[in-house]
Amino acid sequence: MHIYLTQEISDSISDALNLSRIKQDSTSIEIENKPIPAWNKGIPHSEESRKKMSLSRTGVKRSESFCKKISEYNTGRKWSDSRRKNHTSTKGRSFGPRDEETKKNISNSLLGRPKTEETKQKMRKPKSPEAIANMTIARRKRLTEKSL
Repeated sequence: MHIYLTQEISDSISDALNLSRIKQDSTSIEIENKPIPAWNKGIPHSEESRKKMSLSRTGVKRSESFCKKISEYNTGRKWSDSRRKNHTSTKGRSFGPRDEETKKNISNSLLGRPKTEETKQKMRKPKSPEAIANMTIARRKRLTEKSL
């Protein structure tokens, strides 16, 4: 059974109940400008529903305009120290300073790795004064000794 209310009846009911107009959207209902949260707010999704949501978005290509909007939004944003410290990329690398053991392991893993001719040419080029000014003191000293 459906009951259809006219605007007059709806207004008279809301006046009788001393309510302002009832506004409803997909996330909450507002009565007298006091939002009532959705019934499921704060309830975490089950593992099964999370997998379904993940699979539904897998392989969906993002449009160029969407990517551009995200890029503009993220450009220039600052990361807090805690977020920078805890963030890791998808390849397992982390941001921030590395300890000496990690630096040594990275260096050893790159020893003997073949370089392209383009990379070799770039390495042979003299450094610009701005680049030299931004280097650490030890590296700057090595670079000047090498050129002598």
